[in-house]
Amino acid sequence: MQNLQEQQRLVDAELVQAMIESTPESWEQIVLTLTRLPSTASNGATTLGAFGNFHHELSSPQGHAPVGPADSLYAATYKLDELLQDARGLLVRAVYFAKQEGDSWTFKANFDYE
Repeated sequence: MQNLQEQQRLVDAELVQAMIESTPESWEQIVLTLTRLPSTASNGATTLGAFGNFHHELSSPQGHAPVGPADSLYAATYKLDELLQDARGLLVRAVYFAKQEGDSWTFKANFDYE
């Protein structure tokens, strides 16, 4: 059985691949900002959004116009939310920064929890 770090490494790799698939080949740097969307309960109370309910923003520090996510990015986000919610709590924001270096990509990520 894989530990949390091994599981997250696989999910992160899937998420970064989905970021790359979502953007034009000319992009060498990608920033993905995930922000959990609020939900309104039947009594009118506002809470943090449902499981897997994130706003996805794909941008580039190179000045390219933002683009929309591929379906694979939504699927990878759902897996990330499921993994982290089980282990660390409610993810409210995540920022991934991916950079092409030669033929491969590197990334770093920051997470905010409630």
